[in-house]
Amino acid sequence: MIEALDTSVLILRERDPAARAWLAPRLHANTVSICDVVAMEYLMGARNGRDYDRIRDALDACIRVATHGSSRNGYPTSAISDARFDSANSR
Repeated sequence: MIEALDTSVLILRERDPAARAWLAPRLHANTVSICDVVAMEYLMGARNGRDYDRIRDALDACIRVATHGSSRNGYPTSAISDARFDSANSR
């Protein structure tokens, strides 16, 4: 199963060893996803270039879900940019 992360989970990972322990095997197994907006929000919190690189490298372990367009209610629609998501959910 692919799990979607939001910014709060990524921030909690930095502060809480239990959250880090929960997330680490999922990142290693490549079973978590983030959307572009979450990646951007998290990268905005980088304090310097080295921090930005560290965060970007961590985000690279996630499946990326591209957001684009707009639905009738004005919210962004999503398109899965990784075929593994479809494969994992068809099991």
